Amino acid sequence: MILQQSYKIIKIFLAIILFLSYSIISAQTIETSDSLSEKLYDLIPQMPGLSQNIDVTVSDLPLTEFLRNIANSTGLNLNIDNAIQGSVTNNFTNVPAIDVLIFLCKEYNLYVTITGRIISISKIENPPAEVPLKKINIIYDSVTHLISMDLVNDSLMRVLKRLITLTGQNIIPRPELYNKMVTVYILNMDFENALKQMVYANDIEMTKKDGNYLLYPVQTSEDISNKGSGKSTKRKAESSGFFFNAPNMDQISVNAENVPILDIIKDVSESLKVNYFIYSEMPELTTVNLTNVNYEEFLNYILNGTKYTFSNDNSVYLIGERQSENIRKTKIIKMQYRSVVDIVPKIPKSISGNVEIIEFPELNSLILSGSNPQIMEIEQFLQEIDKVVPVILIEVLIVDHKSGFNVSTGIAAGISPEPVKSNGTLMPFNITMSSQTINNLINSFNGFGLINLGNVAPDFYLSLKALEDQGIVNILSTPRLATLNGHEATLTIGETEYYLEERSQIFANQTTTQEKIREFKPVTADFVLTINPIVAGDDQITLAIKVDQSDFTGTKLAYDAPPNQVSRSFNSTIRIRNEEMILLGGLEDKSKSNSGSGWPLLSRIPVFKWLFSSREKKMSVEKLNVFIKPTVIY
Repeated sequence: MILQQSYKIIKIFLAIILFLSYSIISAQTIETSDSLSEKLYDLIPQMPGLSQNIDVTVSDLPLTEFLRNIANSTGLNLNIDNAIQGSVTNNFTNVPAIDVLIFLCKEYNLYVTITGRIISISKIENPPAEVPLKKINIIYDSVTHLISMDLVNDSLMRVLKRLITLTGQNIIPRPELYNKMVTVYILNMDFENALKQMVYANDIEMTKKDGNYLLYPVQTSEDISNKGSGKSTKRKAESSGFFFNAPNMDQISVNAENVPILDIIKDVSESLKVNYFIYSEMPELTTVNLTNVNYEEFLNYILNGTKYTFSNDNSVYLIGERQSENIRKTKIIKMQYRSVVDIVPKIPKSISGNVEIIEFPELNSLILSGSNPQIMEIEQFLQEIDKVVPVILIEVLIVDHKSGFNVSTGIAAGISPEPVKSNGTLMPFNITMSSQTINNLINSFNGFGLINLGNVAPDFYLSLKALEDQGIVNILSTPRLATLNGHEATLTIGETEYYLEERSQIFANQTTTQEKIREFKPVTADFVLTINPIVAGDDQITLAIKVDQSDFTGTKLAYDAPPNQVSRSFNSTIRIRNEEMILLGGLEDKSKSNSGSGWPLLSRIPVFKWLFSSREKKMSVEKLNVFIKPTVIY
């Protein structure tokens, strides 16, 4: 009897334990105060109605009725205890439903129990003690940017929320991961590597796009592709062995190794229900790993470097060899600022390929015929170089300064083959006397004292000279040149002299004759200025300047010889600002000469040398200055 009663007590005790266990499993922890806020915010991805804004004004409305109105307007599943008493008089404008619920719970001493997607609201006189949430053990050093994690069966959503708060990095999980629990231990690792290790250890995949980290479940080969679902990955037949995920035209991921190009294009296109037409077989193999690209980018990557291309004709993709009739395209590209002349050699061979390019100068255009992707690439390149080319106006001021003097003194006498007439000037002193003038002068002295001189011969002459010549010559030239950026501008100023050249030419016929041919040949002396300007982005101009000058000396080796020449050159590269002026100087030529003739010994004695010799002293200085002022014109 005692055993039977004991057995009944044990059965009752076990029943109580089972009932309590079932209650704990079926209902989550009662939430109040701060833990309620965190728990409700974690439920927003599953219950979007919590974040929906509410605009309502009530006066003395029963609390239970007010809660039911919130449930109806937001679509929330609220289980409201009929024991709740009280009325509400409030005005809520543009307030999220979650904030209203938290406010009501605190204001009217309510507590919340969450079971799945059902929120139960009850009222008790003595609410249960708040159960604190488990701490997320994550430590982040903001100086070294190293992170440590000690997670054991923690909520992925709470972990991500903590990581976002600490690091400021956005981490976005797929809805399938909202209830995911994670476990990992990481010590002093940078953020990105730590996140990679955490998702790897918990069967989660991660990609980075636009600076955000996207998390999604690991995709397996058993998943079946479904365009509408956007959740699966398709696997090709075992003979090909590649995977792809194509939920829509803008999110295509492919992973293949040594797979025929044609197989990849067919499977992806059929999965997306894309209209396509393939003109030729494509037996080439490829290895590719693409993530989240659109359909045209997918085709570009797959066909890049091959002899195949594609075009879009009214939403039908034509795929085949680049030279195929239906793939080939012809387009006229008009240049706006640059000339098409000589622009074809500047197009890189890597992008021109098999595209036929014809210049059309009359329209300043290029005619392109070939595959559409290559034409688009060439068009983009031409648009990038089709910019306004600046014109540089170059003002040049050339100053050629010449100065010198010539001093001639002495007495010259002699016999002239022809009669000489008396002539000359007193200022400066330069007189030539004939024999008659000299005899008249001698006769005027005869008869005085012991002096009695005879007459000179009729062809005798006497020349007295004491004069000095000075001269200064300034030659000023102000030409203007204009050229495109990076092109040379050349200025040439020249002088031409001729010399006589004689040569004999023998003609042999029945008789031999010799004929002299006289020909005047030209010799030029030029001033050549060459400037190559290059305009930089900061309005600075680099000038490569070259100056070459040649001139005649005025002397010849012989009567019929070419004239002697002297030359000067200058070569420099300088950098100046727009509209600044520079001076190129230092091109200077100096010459001196001191010559004389006279009687031996007597021409060296002071004072007497002026009577028994003739002297000439020359000096000349020639200096060339070039002023340059560039001006940029757009």
